[in-house]
Amino acid sequence: MKTDSRLARLRPLLAALIALTVLVLLFELTRPYRPDNILDAFIDRLIGRDFAESALDTPETADITYVEIPADADLNGLLYVTGEREDYRDGDMTLIIPKLKLEAAVSDGTSRADLSRGPSLFEYSNMPGEGDRNVSIAGHRSRKFFYDLDKPGEGDRVYLLYGGKRYTYVFLDRKVVEPTDWSVIMNQGFACCTLITCTPIKTADKRMAVRFALESAETERPANAGD
Repeated sequence: MKTDSRLARLRPLLAALIALTVLVLLFELTRPYRPDNILDAFIDRLIGRDFAESALDTPETADITYVEIPADADLNGLLYVTGEREDYRDGDMTLIIPKLKLEAAVSDGTSRADLSRGPSLFEYSNMPGEGDRNVSIAGHRSRKFFYDLDKPGEGDRVYLLYGGKRYTYVFLDRKVVEPTDWSVIMNQGFACCTLITCTPIKTADKRMAVRFALESAETERPANAGD
């Protein structure tokens, strides 16, 4: 009887400990990545991301900013805002990256607030489609978004769901550029999707651009469509 009484008194304490553990786990899974965090540093070492000394200015605190372009600058039609882009609204497009286990709505613009929500469409981006279109999307180098953007390689694909169609893009190449190099978001001469994030991890010194070429565009089948 005494044992049962003690167990009865312990149950609320055990329930509280379990609830607290769940809350801590949820917080750890959703909070931004910080290289100076003990747990993040341990995970970096565990998965082989023990980088050399660098500033603790992470992508989460660094806006992606545009070069000042004079109104009379001759860009030969390489950098412009289309009517389709002007009509875009938050969430109109979904980005799927199987390699990163990521599926996320694409925000309209690359402000700090936009990037904090997830992958974000550059203001000068084209929209998905065939022809000379470059769908350029930025994302933070956080575990929640583009942390492993260096992983996709030959044969890997990304998908854009937009306007009732599913656009499939296959990996083409990857390169690191200066933050002021906007050639990666300009038209490339073919249909592609370019994903851009800060690099190396822990800094916002450079930009990594990963380019995927359009492979197919198929009409999405409604979820309630019959066989």
